[in-house]
Amino acid sequence: MGCAGSTPAEGDGNVKKIRKPKPWKHPQPITKSQLEQMREEFWDTAPS
Repeated sequence: MGCAGSTPAEGDGNVKKIRKPKPWKHPQPITKSQLEQMREEFWDTAPS
């Protein structure tokens, strides 16, 4: 089964909060095809 509720363990005073990432923005409006090209270029040059 599962746990109906949970409480923080003792000694967990140093808990880091996770922030939602900011949405990606481009300085100028771009078309869908430009976005797809940028995406392809990103994945083609991404480090392994």
